[in-house]
Amino acid sequence: MEQPKTRLPSFQINDYCIGCMLCFERLPRFFKLSTDSLFSVVACQPETEEEYQWFCEAMNDCPASALEEIIK
Repeated sequence: MEQPKTRLPSFQINDYCIGCMLCFERLPRFFKLSTDSLFSVVACQPETEEEYQWFCEAMNDCPASALEEIIK
């Protein structure tokens, strides 16, 4: 029997973003510039465990602690 797919946590950029673009430089597939180009936004969420780990690394490396996991 196939295991049900585990839903991974989601991420967001909070108001502490300083626009350093570190997350975008590391994971351009997952981040983009906001419409006013002042800060990053999450373009798509992780879909695999490996992608989730990439987000966790980006979250830990964010100098402003602006990338955060959404707690539901």
